[in-house]
Amino acid sequence: MKTTMLLILVLVGLAYSQKGTLNVKDKKQDCTKEALVLNIRAQYARKCSGRGFKGTLGCPYDSSRSTDDMRNKVLRQCIKMDKWRFDCGDKCVTDGSWGAWGDWTECSASCGGGVITRTRQCDSPAPENGGADCEGEGKEAQACNEDPCPVNGMWSEWSPYGECSASCGEGVESRSRTCTNPAPEFGGEDCAGEASESRGCNNGPCPIDGNWGDFSAWSDCSVSCGGGFLVRTRKCDNPEPKYGGESCMGTMEETDPCNEQPCPVAAKVVNGKWGKWTKVGKCTRTKGCKNSFQTQERQCDSPMPSGGGAACIGDATRTITCKRASCRADHPDLG
Repeated sequence: MKTTMLLILVLVGLAYSQKGTLNVKDKKQDCTKEALVLNIRAQYARKCSGRGFKGTLGCPYDSSRSTDDMRNKVLRQCIKMDKWRFDCGDKCVTDGSWGAWGDWTECSASCGGGVITRTRQCDSPAPENGGADCEGEGKEAQACNEDPCPVNGMWSEWSPYGECSASCGEGVESRSRTCTNPAPEFGGEDCAGEASESRGCNNGPCPIDGNWGDFSAWSDCSVSCGGGFLVRTRKCDNPEPKYGGESCMGTMEETDPCNEQPCPVAAKVVNGKWGKWTKVGKCTRTKGCKNSFQTQERQCDSPMPSGGGAACIGDATRTITCKRASCRADHPDLG
């Protein structure tokens, strides 16, 4: 239906062109008169394009309104004006209109605040024949990735070494540093390595105080009688004092009394002498009192030997042959 209507319009336009109606040579339609041209354009836009008349100039028209609804008189006038403008070399004034926005660009920064942009073109349609440019901006921007960037931690300078842990001998001294130059933030990595370190230190050997060793065995008594002493000693060598250490307290020697009994007084040398013989004893019992004898004893006590004196010389016992009468007296049964 639309194709048929367009064909009719073209044929009607050609017919009018052949008849010479609205000829550019007509003084009333003089193409050089600007006011006249503007008037024709205004009428054309109001009466024709605004009512769905497509025409041959390519001017924008209201496509939602059917040309079929136009009255024949109006349609004929639109065809005349379209032909007149075409013959005068007139063109439609096309105001520019923005095309669709393009895609956003990538953010200019991955963190810490960047910008994304997108553009559009004034080409839907582009302004033509003195038409107005598109209003507004052809480029717009937005903030992006505004989160702070991660900050990796870095160590501060080492502190001075502290005091040695020992005032003498082997000790340890330490120093430290902090992960604050800068401190890790916003997911940044911690500092790598140790926050403290130590090393050995030595302020010279420590004083060693002396200590006694064990006592020795007791010595022999200094005398055999009359009171003497046993002695034992010890040394300050367990350990011995060094490097300004204190010596052992106390004495290195102990004594103990011994052989306190009095010594014997030197005696006078007395040689021993025999005392008196004791009385004879009974005669020994023999057969018929034959060979019977008696025994006597004596002691070396008149005086006893002393002071290293000599002992008595001789026997302390002796035997005497019994007389028969004495034997029979001691043993009456022997007759």
